[in-house]
Amino acid sequence: MEDPNSTLIPALVVFLVLFAICREIVCWYWKINDRNNSLKQMKNSAKITNELLSDIKDLLASEKHRNIAQK
Repeated sequence: MEDPNSTLIPALVVFLVLFAICREIVCWYWKINDRNNSLKQMKNSAKITNELLSDIKDLLASEKHRNIAQK
């Protein structure tokens, strides 16, 4: 009688390889990888924009405070 693990492990490896290949094909077909990259770029752009706006807000607040102190 053959050991069940001797056929289970290779079958599992084959299944995982086929799953990975099919996943890549589906992601390529539906352009999921491209969308993911675009979303990452948008997130980085939004982060930079938020940092710049925060800096501008701080500059305006300090300028307003300086103008009030001069009056």
